[in-house]
Amino acid sequence: MSSLLAVTLWCPPCFLQDDLFDATSSVTVAPMSSTLLDAPLMRIRIAGGHGRLSGLDHDSDVMIDKLTTIKRSNVHARVGRLTAEQVVEVERAMMAFLGLAR
Repeated sequence: MSSLLAVTLWCPPCFLQDDLFDATSSVTVAPMSSTLLDAPLMRIRIAGGHGRLSGLDHDSDVMIDKLTTIKRSNVHARVGRLTAEQVVEVERAMMAFLGLAR
């Protein structure tokens, strides 16, 4: 009998919701993946590594095409932050993906 072992690297999500909505019971996020894809309209690369503002251990992609909403009670701690430039990049990609940039 053979067994298969799958290892998944956990990546924190990228929070997209404005602070004006902090009182809601849910928060909208874009998952992140350590499986890097060259798809600049749907994936925004965030550099990881020791001492990075992102708080990520390794480079990861924000998956713009996988937006979802989760319970705020499932959020436990902030891992890191995006730079102002990365925030603009994520916002532009979201606007294009959702058809709001026309």
